[in-house]
Amino acid sequence: LRLPQSFLEESNACFERLFEKLGERFDVTSINASCALDFLICSLVPNMRSVLDYGAGFGRQAFLFSQIPDVNIFANDAIETSYVSQHWVYDTLGFPLWEYFDQQSSLTEFLETEGAKIIHIPTWQNGLIPDSSLDLVLFVWCLSEMSHDAAQYALETCTKKLREGGHIYIRDCPYGHGWHIEKQLVQLGFLPAFQPWQLNDTETHGAPRLYRYMPRYLNKHNTFFSSLFFSVGRKRAFSPKQVLVRLRRVLPF
Repeated sequence: LRLPQSFLEESNACFERLFEKLGERFDVTSINASCALDFLICSLVPNMRSVLDYGAGFGRQAFLFSQIPDVNIFANDAIETSYVSQHWVYDTLGFPLWEYFDQQSSLTEFLETEGAKIIHIPTWQNGLIPDSSLDLVLFVWCLSEMSHDAAQYALETCTKKLREGGHIYIRDCPYGHGWHIEKQLVQLGFLPAFQPWQLNDTETHGAPRLYRYMPRYLNKHNTFFSSLFFSVGRKRAFSPKQVLVRLRRVLPF
């Protein structure tokens, strides 16, 4: 997979601004590649206007997603050091920022302003995100670090915030959860929109997977799709051609 040079350069430009503020630098080649990969795959999502970066790390997803005109980026975290790091990064890069712990205006007023902007909230304030409003939720090396109950709660909460037709993007080790996350997704009403052919050798970089929320066509009582998509070997998934052959007479689109 060839990553667009413009994505790599934009990510690196953000790091250069952070290095200038820090007074030191380090090799960010692999991080730039991760930023570009995540954004490239999520570019498959049409008309992105509202994105949630769940467990946002140090806030790197904003480097590229902020390039989308008028996008609202919700970034959350429950870990204090990560939350403080995110705030410093967003503030240093000069992103229009609504900070839960330092509110200068109401969230409603802030969301009505023009241009790309970031809404920074602790995880326990996800209720501030309007229901059925998100186009995309990012779980990058996040769900695999949670307990089963915490991850299930996060998925169920974010599903309520997604609009129908919205997407969830996951990148981690697919079988590092200790539970069948894909089966949980299909029960919540998701269909895979993208997943790699090879699912091995992912412990370092993770395997990117994109799922579309389609509750009208898939519900928790439907076992056909579960067996079709997720009864696969631990190292290999269906090819796109195989999936299309199985779906062409099933889905109404």
